[in-house]
Amino acid sequence: MQPFTWREHRFAEGDWVLLDIYGTNRDPAAWDRPERFSPERFVDRRGDPYTLIPQGGGDHLRDHRCAGEWLTIALTRLAVDVLAREIEYDVPGQDLTVSLSRMPARPASGCVIERVRSRGGPGGGADARGVAGLGCAGRTA
Repeated sequence: MQPFTWREHRFAEGDWVLLDIYGTNRDPAAWDRPERFSPERFVDRRGDPYTLIPQGGGDHLRDHRCAGEWLTIALTRLAVDVLAREIEYDVPGQDLTVSLSRMPARPASGCVIERVRSRGGPGGGADARGVAGLGCAGRTA
């Protein structure tokens, strides 16, 4: 890396930089109401590698990105498909506060779903045993 200056700060070769992903992903200059969960904001969005950083920054063909990014995307699609189409469940009240002093920064109660049941009836679809792999704590009825 060549030394450079950004916003009046000089970066020398070998400097360490901590990327503020939380702040970047919630920057009001880049996002309308950034604190609001709004997946529909991505429906017609082409994407910008410098405003949303789910798996690292920059262009994935040139810059540093997470080695497991494509696997993460595939698993997330699978998890959403299971949660939306294969099982039914109840979502109880939860503590969604996020401590920024803990890594990973995630909701205090995690992701809790209750009364997990298959949409396909007995023997069909997913069940509570498969929910833990989706990052949720599933509790059957």
